[in-house]
Amino acid sequence: MALPVREHQGFQCLVSVPEPAGTDLLPLLVFLHGNGEAGPPPDQPANIQDRLTRHGPMSRHAASIAGSFIIVAPQLPHPGGNVWAARAKAVEALAREAATAYQCDPARTYLTGFSFGGTGVLALGAQADTPWAACWAVDPRYPPTRLLQRPLWLSGGLYAADAGQYTALGFTGPEGGAANNSIYQFVDSDHIVCARRSYGDPRPYQWLLQDRM
Repeated sequence: MALPVREHQGFQCLVSVPEPAGTDLLPLLVFLHGNGEAGPPPDQPANIQDRLTRHGPMSRHAASIAGSFIIVAPQLPHPGGNVWAARAKAVEALAREAATAYQCDPARTYLTGFSFGGTGVLALGAQADTPWAACWAVDPRYPPTRLLQRPLWLSGGLYAADAGQYTALGFTGPEGGAANNSIYQFVDSDHIVCARRSYGDPRPYQWLLQDRM
């Protein structure tokens, strides 16, 4: 079944809004896509349903716990690329707008992204005064140079395979890590397999939910 498409802050967004399991407000997870999932040229049909469900928390490989979040995935206009950092304020405004529109828990807004989207997570998570309670970057194309302003889980793959580099920055392993630690986990040296396994693993989602603003 096709997911609804909504416009937020000038982005076309694919949105997943599950039925709440109880009276608690649901958390919000914003997903930043990677290279090749941007919108089409103006003379081609829209492709958001296909492209934003290839990888990430709305893919068929995602762990069932992803259904515990309201997920909003903005699509960059053509040609996309490594430009999420330049859209930081728009993405932050999108998150705040979506949290109100979908009646999310304002203390539980999270950011994740794959590939160039993962690089975007590192850039946006380094900003001060952001809505993110915690961040999750999956095989970012470029590594962080320091720990973020918010707790970060980094799923390593083809581009983020240097465990020593992340240990030197203060990352710990995923086993028994406290909520406020930044976590490094090597997943797979294949870029796409890393995304599939990362978003299919319930642990990063559970870790995100430990943190509130």
